[in-house]
Amino acid sequence: MTMAEYAYDYIKDRIISQEFPPASTVDTGRLMKQLEVGKTPLREALQRLAFEKLIMISPRRGTFVSDISIVQLQQAFDARLLVERYTARIAATTMTEEQITGLRDLFNDTDDIAVQGDYMASISVDQQFHCLIAKAGHNEYLRDFLSMLLPVTMRLWHYVHRLAKDSGAKIREAHQRHFPVIEALASGDPDAAEKAMANHIITFRDEALELIMHGEMG
Repeated sequence: MTMAEYAYDYIKDRIISQEFPPASTVDTGRLMKQLEVGKTPLREALQRLAFEKLIMISPRRGTFVSDISIVQLQQAFDARLLVERYTARIAATTMTEEQITGLRDLFNDTDDIAVQGDYMASISVDQQFHCLIAKAGHNEYLRDFLSMLLPVTMRLWHYVHRLAKDSGAKIREAHQRHFPVIEALASGDPDAAEKAMANHIITFRDEALELIMHGEMG
């Protein structure tokens, strides 16, 4: 891992977890000292995060964590629906039994994650799930596009889990929503896989956007 990749992962994780809250200032000088990285790798990391719309860089004002807006999230989910419905169709005809097993194995530790209320681990499982399906489609352009979209919507997973009265139950519920997608992929039916993936994304989208519209995310 390069220093730029290290800085990118560090900052991205803190944006998703809200340790760096929406609209907050990114203190580049402090990050350089804290991470022990130079200007060039930090700049590379920040440019990548800006490309993924997780931060905004203003030459005169500074660097800021992107705010979360309904319009931005709707656009991100619309893009995900277009990309992931298609990747699910492709994956239904290309995934091997070993890859299907790999998807199922992601959820082996569901109970432990739920008991611990570790929603960052739950978010990681979800991200790996979608990336593995995209990878199985053997289309690098779609895979790269999805990798840019996921962090934007993964920020909402943090909100949803954090606001849940019973984080363990929310984690179990979230993980169970992946199983119809796995079974559809395992059946080798492109139509079923596309429908299952669309339902999976729409369910989370509607739940998350409802939280925002009711003002529960402050």
